[in-house]
Amino acid sequence: MALLLALGVWGGAALVEWGFKTFTPSAKLLLAFSGAFLFSTTVFVWLPEVFAGADGSLHGAAHDAHHHAHGAADSLLSAGTWVMVGFLVQYLLDFATRGLEHGHVHHGGSPWGALAGLVIHSTLEGLPLAGMVPEQRLAFGAAIALHNLPVSMVVAIWLRESGLSARTRWTAISLFALSTPVGALLGQLWNQPDAPFHSAAMGLVAGIFLHVSTTILFENQKDHKFNAEKLAVVLLGTALAWSSQLVLGH
Repeated sequence: MALLLALGVWGGAALVEWGFKTFTPSAKLLLAFSGAFLFSTTVFVWLPEVFAGADGSLHGAAHDAHHHAHGAADSLLSAGTWVMVGFLVQYLLDFATRGLEHGHVHHGGSPWGALAGLVIHSTLEGLPLAGMVPEQRLAFGAAIALHNLPVSMVVAIWLRESGLSARTRWTAISLFALSTPVGALLGQLWNQPDAPFHSAAMGLVAGIFLHVSTTILFENQKDHKFNAEKLAVVLLGTALAWSSQLVLGH
């Protein structure tokens, strides 16, 4: 799984190093596809998991009908709260990353502050991995890797245009590539059986995904002009995410 997550980043950077000189229209279509896939996966898979986990965690704790009803409301409120926390955390991280997660290409200025924000973003994404079953990990890892492919292209373009050496660029890219596996390791250390860490982490990341994916989709439509190619890739990403429900047994 760590290799899959890292390959999404290294693959995008390799495309820039050995081919793409700018963020081409085809790369923008890939970004739109990844945004649609990420948004649809969140709606079809992760949000149901977040709220189902919150509801399921209560049945053993509720001892009568009154406590069960009260506990259900608290649990669902808690799950929804974590989703909103993730959404707001990503909103704040955007000020550091300057929109790298959304495919914003930057020219000039130091990339290090934005890269640091991106590393924090990617580390948070890895937190719920430890508590997932293998099928969930595969779908989750594929969503992140697919999203990180165009993002790493943007990062690699900025690093190259900053005049950094190839060694420095690949060190920075590798730091980005390994941040999600590091997040998964931290999640494994913090995910205690008697603590609701996994549900909270899932809600947090669902909120992050919602912010990133909707921003990508809205920005891809900012000219308000119909684009058949963008529509096609968005529908394809949505269909692929929907089909992942079959793999996960939803």
